[in-house]
Amino acid sequence: NNAYLENFTILNASIGVYVNGSSAVKKCFIHDCTNGILVDSSENFDISWNTITNNLCGIRIDGSSNGEIHHNKVSGNIRGVLLNFSFNNTLWRNMIEMNEWGLILGGTSSNNTIYDNYFSDNACNAQEHGFNRWNISKTMGKNVVGGPYLGGNFWKDYEGIDGDHDGLGDEPYHRDGMTCKDFHPLVISPSVTYVSPKGSKVSVSSKIVVRFSKPMNESSVEKNFVVVPSVEGTFLWKNDGRELSFEPSNLKYNTKYSVTVTWNAMDRYGNVLLENFSWFFVTERGYQNGYGNAYLPTPNRPPNPPSRPSGPSKGYTNTSYTFCTFSTDPDGDAIFYIFDWGDGTITEIKGGFPSGEKVTASHSWSLPGIYNIKAKAIDTFGHSSAWSETANITIEDIGMLKRPVAVIKVLGRALTGKNITFDASSSYDPDGTIKNYTWFFGDGNKGYGKIVNHTYTLPGNYKVALTVKDDDGLTNTSIKNIVILLDSDGDGWSDADEERCGTDPFDLNDHPTDGDGDGIPNSIDLDDDNDGLGDFMEALIGSNPNERNSYIMLIVKGKLTYLVDVDRDGYFDTFFDPEKMKKTGVVVSGSKYLIDTNGDGKADYLYNPLSGKVNLLKVTSHSHLWCAILIIIAISLFTLILLKRKII
Repeated sequence: NNAYLENFTILNASIGVYVNGSSAVKKCFIHDCTNGILVDSSENFDISWNTITNNLCGIRIDGSSNGEIHHNKVSGNIRGVLLNFSFNNTLWRNMIEMNEWGLILGGTSSNNTIYDNYFSDNACNAQEHGFNRWNISKTMGKNVVGGPYLGGNFWKDYEGIDGDHDGLGDEPYHRDGMTCKDFHPLVISPSVTYVSPKGSKVSVSSKIVVRFSKPMNESSVEKNFVVVPSVEGTFLWKNDGRELSFEPSNLKYNTKYSVTVTWNAMDRYGNVLLENFSWFFVTERGYQNGYGNAYLPTPNRPPNPPSRPSGPSKGYTNTSYTFCTFSTDPDGDAIFYIFDWGDGTITEIKGGFPSGEKVTASHSWSLPGIYNIKAKAIDTFGHSSAWSETANITIEDIGMLKRPVAVIKVLGRALTGKNITFDASSSYDPDGTIKNYTWFFGDGNKGYGKIVNHTYTLPGNYKVALTVKDDDGLTNTSIKNIVILLDSDGDGWSDADEERCGTDPFDLNDHPTDGDGDGIPNSIDLDDDNDGLGDFMEALIGSNPNERNSYIMLIVKGKLTYLVDVDRDGYFDTFFDPEKMKKTGVVVSGSKYLIDTNGDGKADYLYNPLSGKVNLLKVTSHSHLWCAILIIIAISLFTLILLKRKII
């Protein structure tokens, strides 16, 4: 109810779109459903610009009123459009084709207006059980088949004709199953689609050719074919009555002729033209031959030599280059051109270009060398100019060149509404200089330059392409994917992250907390302080997961260990051995740390923060010292005893 649905593709559903209220469904592609669009008990709804195919029922309107159903293509359904117990709706400008039933107005549906629709190739075009209007009053305006008046509908099986030039049938359209009639059925009127000759300097031997949009009643057209001044001639028809060729027997020189197919010319069904169709042409000039008053055609002169082809003077093999030239014709005739590329090949540029208009042609050379390029102009009478002056191009082997390398630097993930920097400064050319940087942002926008900025308005996955061109004219392209996430409130957090963290994606002031500024909310960040050690491990060793520099890693006995500042005073006080899952004490000694690795209360290693080195402490044993002292005392006593014996 009160919804607006646009640009959806819906298939294989029981009900593609269900409408209950004042809603709009537009520009959707709905197929292979039971009911493509079902409008139930609604008012002031709008069903428009949809393509609805291969459903049991394309559009179904139940118990609804004052709605608009227009500009829909409804084809290949069992029931194209079905109205049940629905009133005062308007159906206009719909294409209803190749259905079993085109339009059904059932269940006493009445007072609906149906006009300017196109009914074609339905097994049954229309059926109604109430009383409805199948046309509006004749109103000036282009209708669905291109006619000048709005009225009723186009019915492909209509057998009446338009004899009064308004594009509306003169008899009403009615079929079994219809309570009411279409009093202004639309008719596809015949029209003139092509004529010749036109303009000036027309040869007196020319034929007059007229092409029509439909097969014509040949005798009717011939009776309504008028040439002024009047000329005799013969008629010839081709293309199943769609092309008339009239061959005059006595066109005069330097004469203006007008040709008219009057509006009473009929097609094979009896429909007339909507209006007279007229045009004129002027025959070629003539001159007196000196022997009387007879006029002969003025001799046609060839075009002037074209200008020297302009284009690059240097290029590379297997690369296309464009050259430009032009010529003038003294008689004002249209011109076509021939380019000679100097390698045995030519290019014909056809089309009849006006005198003096520039033309271009492109060519590539497969072998290196110096090539001479020239052009020639030929008018519509086949008269040829001399060759132009030559232009030279030197072609070098592209195999000796190296293409530039395109390098894109950009964040792989960004938000809508944010200015994103795209950096190509790392791009390079191995044998020259990059001259041009062209960016394709994947959303239909382009940018130019080495470093550019772009903002995306819609979320999605975009392929960003960078094409670089070097001073040799060689190009290379690099592509990188970028994901753009929706940021509804513009607070720098995607709606998805905000919903995951429990904040309001539409409130600028309610957003997640990011302690380390890494773009990951603390609630889902596995490393809150972004120091390289996960929060789980920091909790295990006792460091602060929200603060950097609360631990250091040491290699002791070839193993990874940690010094940790557990009490947050700026000094390390705990040693952690992850292999043994054991914490032991650390003593600060000046600017160094004494480490007890085995927990026996004695320092085993010394860590110096300035040098970053861990050294093993050397401890002298007391038992060894006492042994040495006792040995010295024993030797001394023995020496004294020996001395006393010698004295005695």
